[in-house]
Amino acid sequence: MVRDNILDGQRLFEDITFGDSFGNCFFALPDGSFFLVEDGETWLFGEAYQISDGEIEQICADGEELRLE
Repeated sequence: MVRDNILDGQRLFEDITFGDSFGNCFFALPDGSFFLVEDGETWLFGEAYQISDGEIEQICADGEELRLE
């Protein structure tokens, strides 16, 4: 929803978030997606994207689940 937002004249993802992702990992979750931590395991439910080292990749689709390590 905020992918094309502009903040202080800069593109939110391409100019700000991607640059901050070098050496870090961020997750972008649309409404309805969520993390569940239970018994020491972390699960991701629904559409989700991972942002790291200046790139974005879809890691889970709507209606799917993913166990994170």
